[in-house]
Amino acid sequence: MKTDNPYILQITDLSIGYQKSLLSHIRAEIEEGETVLLAGKNGCGKTTLLKTLFKELPALAGNIKINGRDISKIPASEIGKQVSVVLSRSELSPHLKVYDLIALGRYPYKKWYEKLNDKEVHDIKEIMNLLDLNKYKNYYVSELSDGNLQKTLIARALIQDSPLLILDEPTSHLDIFNKLEIMRLLTHLAKEKKKAVLFTSHDLDLGLSAADKLWFIKEDTMLTGFTEDLANRENILEYFAGKSMEFDYYSREYGAVGIKRKKEIRITGCSPSLYWLQKALIRNRFSIKEDAEIHVFEKENKFIIQYQGNETFFSTIQEVVNFLN
Repeated sequence: MKTDNPYILQITDLSIGYQKSLLSHIRAEIEEGETVLLAGKNGCGKTTLLKTLFKELPALAGNIKINGRDISKIPASEIGKQVSVVLSRSELSPHLKVYDLIALGRYPYKKWYEKLNDKEVHDIKEIMNLLDLNKYKNYYVSELSDGNLQKTLIARALIQDSPLLILDEPTSHLDIFNKLEIMRLLTHLAKEKKKAVLFTSHDLDLGLSAADKLWFIKEDTMLTGFTEDLANRENILEYFAGKSMEFDYYSREYGAVGIKRKKEIRITGCSPSLYWLQKALIRNRFSIKEDAEIHVFEKENKFIIQYQGNETFFSTIQEVVNFLN
């Protein structure tokens, strides 16, 4: 049922937990077309919240609406039409084949005796092609790598075609290319198909770069807002660094607190070579500072160090590090 309400998901004064409340007075919403990152430290209640949103756990108090419908009034037989779910841990029959697992995404729309129609078959093939799963079509799920199993579960959720898509660690077990491709696909799906996407991720940089909004669980409270505003206001990078690590906004790298650093280095320019040089210098305990006297830049495929009026040229990153040491 479609309404004029722009919110696909609305949460009002929600309390979640098992026998006692883990989080309470949660208020949040997701509009159609939005991708939202749910972030927080381990054990803060992220998975509990997700399970409450798709009715695996009952809410202790409050209200959850999907497209204006109170989920407590949506029958179990219909919830799959409203919410697609990918969990970080899923119990699957090892005897299921990849194609059959993906096709199960259409189960909420079918009676037990009905077969897939031509459009559904076409859509499954399209999604399998999109996620590079066609070659595994007849594999048993027990034969898949962790990464390909994760992509298969995501394909099942996509073919389910519900307004709300909930994913717990969707990029776990994936290589860099597939992490980026899955996040691109999810954000594209939200915008083009006017879905709402809610996901968790331990890959904070990737999650923050993809999310329109941030839900941040901090000290038994869930804060919500525009991703970069909330991340900035709550110093989210320092929060996740903990007491033993710190984040340097100039070098954009984490480092251990209390490590004695060597010389301060200023790097100017933007290139793959300078990116890797900076990482090498930080690993070797140099500090990257905007006003450092030792200046490193790149010209005509050479690294150049300027210091006290002198210039020294180097061909490799290792040569630069050895010289500065």
